[in-house]
Amino acid sequence: MSPTMHPRKCKWDSIPDGRIKKDKDRKERTLKSKRLWVRKTRLRRKAEEAALGLCML
Repeated sequence: MSPTMHPRKCKWDSIPDGRIKKDKDRKERTLKSKRLWVRKTRLRRKAEEAALGLCML
């Protein structure tokens, strides 16, 4: 069968309201996860710096 007749179904292909996800949705999702990762690493770095500051006292 041709790919157009039988679209590959995956977790990210459709949104609960039945709309098909576009590239824009995918980009938003990757940006969101990158932002979360940055926030997580930034917080960890702050904690490490605080620990270093306490060690120096």
